[in-house]
Amino acid sequence: MAHWLGVPIREVIGDESLYAGRLDLHKADIGNLDVERLAAHWEQGVVPERYRHSHLTARRQAAVLRCVPALMKAYVERRHEMLCRIEEEQRRLPSGQMRALRSRAAWHSVNTTHPTAGSCYRLQLGLRTTGCQYRRDDPLHRGCYNCGFFVNTLLASAPTAGELLQQFRCCHEESEREVKRHAVPAYATVEFPCDGSFLNPTEVPSEAAFAVLRELALNARISRVMVESRPEFVHREYIARLLSNLRPDQALEVGIGLETVDPFISLVSIHKGYGAREFEQAVCSLAGFPPCRVLAYSIFKPAYVTETEAIDDALSMCRYVVQAGRRLGIDSVVKYEPATVARGTLLDVLYDRPGPDGGRAYSPPQYWSIAELVARLYEEGLADAMRIGAREDMDLLRAMPAIYHPNGMLSRFDFVLYDAVQQFNAHHSIDMFLADIEPALGDSSYQNWRAAVSLDGLALERLYADREAAIRGLRQNASFRARRRFLGALFRCLDDVEYGEVVQRFLRLQATSGAPDWLDAAAEMVREQLQGSLENVAVSLASVQALDDPLGLIQMELNLYSYATASYHSVWINIPSRDRVSLPAVEVEGPGWQA
Repeated sequence: MAHWLGVPIREVIGDESLYAGRLDLHKADIGNLDVERLAAHWEQGVVPERYRHSHLTARRQAAVLRCVPALMKAYVERRHEMLCRIEEEQRRLPSGQMRALRSRAAWHSVNTTHPTAGSCYRLQLGLRTTGCQYRRDDPLHRGCYNCGFFVNTLLASAPTAGELLQQFRCCHEESEREVKRHAVPAYATVEFPCDGSFLNPTEVPSEAAFAVLRELALNARISRVMVESRPEFVHREYIARLLSNLRPDQALEVGIGLETVDPFISLVSIHKGYGAREFEQAVCSLAGFPPCRVLAYSIFKPAYVTETEAIDDALSMCRYVVQAGRRLGIDSVVKYEPATVARGTLLDVLYDRPGPDGGRAYSPPQYWSIAELVARLYEEGLADAMRIGAREDMDLLRAMPAIYHPNGMLSRFDFVLYDAVQQFNAHHSIDMFLADIEPALGDSSYQNWRAAVSLDGLALERLYADREAAIRGLRQNASFRARRRFLGALFRCLDDVEYGEVVQRFLRLQATSGAPDWLDAAAEMVREQLQGSLENVAVSLASVQALDDPLGLIQMELNLYSYATASYHSVWINIPSRDRVSLPAVEVEGPGWQA
């Protein structure tokens, strides 16, 4: 029987007579799908039962179906080209450089998370493995449509267990040194997001996995470890062996990328190769182990999905995961990953195509939609069962979820909203969250987003009306006022950095200098300016890259630790390196910056 996206034809459309031509996207002839005929049946209401409960209407589904073949062909070609290029680059490396690459983790970062053992921070450590078996087993190497982690995979040859352990040790030791000098906060959670499954011994050999956990058991500050896996690798026997290498007081979370419970979105936008049934089978394997918890990943606004549909889909996901956890007897939580445009993904292909409104066929989610999701989850009593991922949870970004100014740069209030969402991961106080985003509510970006989404009332506005007295009382709190003063000073400092003539002129000179390290020089100049302009802070550079856009934007991520407020902040800025861009007219300063 022919297959479409790995699903038998009869399961997709119910009657094989509705299909003309070969429909198997595992084959080279993926362009022969008679999408017009298939979409016409959808529009006439001939929709298979499993897709009738989607957040996308039948007409919207039909429009998406018409796009699939051409986009799949472009996606397969782009991913294949990137995989070939990465493998060839690795094969050409001198033996010494290749040995160093095999013994060095791909990346690491520290971000907020739900508190454990007195800490609300997590260390993410991306091991450089042999890569996801699901993608490698696919003849077209598609894997999950939204995953860009393959860029850090060792495609030329698999690392040994010893090399993987060395990757962990170097990164863990470096992170511990950063904690001691306050470059990053003291984390109590360690997460292993990598290309594939930590629980698959062919990707992460068991001797390496057990050794890593034994070393984490020796770190008294670490109370929670999170590993990622596809459900087919979650087995009770292996989980028991993993737990035997941790301390009895350490928790083990297993992250599974269910992503959505909408079958149509899962089919055309995700391509995980499994659904709720396989997810629950894996959850059953974890149930009965008290130290275990299941974490379900959910991508927010995947391909073809609008902002409004994304909010509805995200709510359905959290309801399902919480109910499934209760039914199966295990703690469960959803981690939302606001979609980023990472190179070599389906979103990368869509981002390069024109949309019906003259813009791009895909744009990352507006961060106001993330704020509305937080508010709606709180209204439903689900806020404690959710986390929001950080922007750097994916590699080689082309575009990220944010609030953008019409000139292409980040909105001045993007930092306010992004920081509030990330801090909510830590404190889960809706009053603090609402007070934190209050300065941005008068910005035009909020009104533009409000007009664009078609929601039956906004939870943000309902909560502001309901919680007004509590928020007013919070403004009088001394620690909150000190934190607000710091954030106000940082807000103004970021204006000076992004729009100041001194920084922009320096970047223009560096960009035309031809020096191979000009990006590093520009980043260090920005770091020094922030360090010198703010009192009692430690500033470190996390990443810097040049974006492909008309302004020649240089995107930087910096980590700031405020000694005065004992708070840690991830700050993203975009600075033009081609033309002078002036500070936009001040539409609102935001209430309470001076607190």
